[in-house]
Amino acid sequence: MHFTALVLGGGPAGSAAAATLAQAGVRTAVVDRAHFPRHKLCGGLLTLRSQRQYETIFGDGWGDSFEVQRHGMRLMHSHQLLNAVQSEHPLCFTQRRHFDHLLLQRAQARGAQALLGDGVQGIDLDRKTCTLRSGAVIGYDHLIGCDGVNSVAAKALFGRCFDPHGIGFALETDIPREAVSRRVDDPEIHFGEVRWGYAWIFPKRETLTIGLGGLMRRNGDMRPLLQDFVHRSTGLRGGYRIQGHHIPFGDARATPGRGPVLLAGDAAGLVDPITGEGIAFAMESGHLAAQAIIGALQGGEAALPRYTRSLRPALRAIGHGKALRHLFFPQAMEGLFRRAIPGSTTLTRLHMDLLAGAIEYPAYTRRVAQRLLPGLLRLVR
Repeated sequence: MHFTALVLGGGPAGSAAAATLAQAGVRTAVVDRAHFPRHKLCGGLLTLRSQRQYETIFGDGWGDSFEVQRHGMRLMHSHQLLNAVQSEHPLCFTQRRHFDHLLLQRAQARGAQALLGDGVQGIDLDRKTCTLRSGAVIGYDHLIGCDGVNSVAAKALFGRCFDPHGIGFALETDIPREAVSRRVDDPEIHFGEVRWGYAWIFPKRETLTIGLGGLMRRNGDMRPLLQDFVHRSTGLRGGYRIQGHHIPFGDARATPGRGPVLLAGDAAGLVDPITGEGIAFAMESGHLAAQAIIGALQGGEAALPRYTRSLRPALRAIGHGKALRHLFFPQAMEGLFRRAIPGSTTLTRLHMDLLAGAIEYPAYTRRVAQRLLPGLLRLVR
């Protein structure tokens, strides 16, 4: 088999890329080792930024993509409520099993071919071929690696999937609502549970997704931390399944590819370094990578420089957040935030708006600094 564009991975980045390419009439295939719908470990947060990307790429049907929509959020520390706020900007929560399948179906409806249930064994960059575990060999003119943090494409290009110094790690579990004695309507963000990260409780229709994540180099074994957090949150001491995965926590690649091979989504390290949100960046980067290939096929500049240039706003935002997290996560700053957040609806709403994607980092930084600078100066004294 031979395709003009071969997309590795059928998640949001892969489906966005395939839908964009197929819509333009490019012969496209998506390869994924799983059959869809399939389980995907993720908190399932869909932000306003996610909605904008979805509607740009896939058109209508946003209401079909999520289970729960909330306008409130609770900020916690050591299971004590710091502040609760309502916002005009919604936070939506989905099951990735459903969301990813929906997006892949949209890509297939536009003409993309899905080769499922057969993972990638290796990539021959010189011959422009991809060998699957079944032994099938697929040729390509352009390839987009949307195959997650453990990307085969990234490893083929750079020798490793990610930088272990900058990688994050998350643990998560889904617990049926009836097993939890207290009612959880709004999402909860819990600080102080893990170093250089946070814990979360996200509401779904029938379950609560409970997890925590942070930089690996700042933490040891996080499983006992999650077990303790689940116990204090729900009263449960066991009977649930914990799963873990790496997160490229703001470790974005400045050059997202090489030659005719582009990287998108987690494979390119495109994850918000403070909130950990990656679905919006995944859809955006998959779409931009596809547009770069379409432009290259029409003549002129190659795909990689086009793609790299179009990613600059996203890379700037991630770089800004990576610098800003030095203000939030050091233990020396915890006391300042614990004193500032309870008395400030503005700070809490700013954090929710950032999580929703309704405000960008430059404006967020200015407004947070205005609120925290007096307290920071007192702390320094």
